Amino acid sequence: MSGALFPADARIIRLDNEPDGGQNAGAEYVRADIQPFIEGLLERVQAAASPTWRDTVPEVAGTDFRSSSPVEDPVDFGPDGRLNPRAVVAALDRILPAERSVVMDGGHFIGWAPMYLSVPDPHAMVLVGTAFQSIGHGFGSAAVGRALGAEGAKARTLSDLGKLEEWLAGHDDGAFVLDVAISQKVIAEYMRESVAAKG
Repeated sequence: MSGALFPADARIIRLDNEPDGGQNAGAEYVRADIQPFIEGLLERVQAAASPTWRDTVPEVAGTDFRSSSPVEDPVDFGPDGRLNPRAVVAALDRILPAERSVVMDGGHFIGWAPMYLSVPDPHAMVLVGTAFQSIGHGFGSAAVGRALGAEGAKARTLSDLGKLEEWLAGHDDGAFVLDVAISQKVIAEYMRESVAAKG
């Protein structure tokens, strides 16, 4: 294997319920469904007798860690007076129907939806930038959406999201484009770390 993600002597096991296509010659292939595989694995693996990394960060095991409510900087607006993306996506989690599919373009915002939007199953969260190496397909404004036959609105405050709620209450199908004025001054922690690591 090339790259430096794993040590040279690492044993890599690829688990998949699809036939082995032979794309990754450096990994051992096991064909199985994940749930029975994990259940069988847990029966055979002994609990760690010594502390693990989870013991050093107990907060990740708590329900607050997995909550869709923003705990980091949950204010409505960023320092430039535009909306905080955390607050917007957390509000959308409450507004949108629980049975939903989330499809995202690529960019700095790519972490907000996975952090604050719940989906009914893993297939309902599609990141086109990472899944298909395709970015730039997101429409930039509600005006474009309306020109293509959708309904839409500009949101500069969280109360403006009420326009989406009203539309959802009266429509079973169709398209609504919400153009949100997001702060450019609110930087995601993962983005700060990535930029800092690159020097």
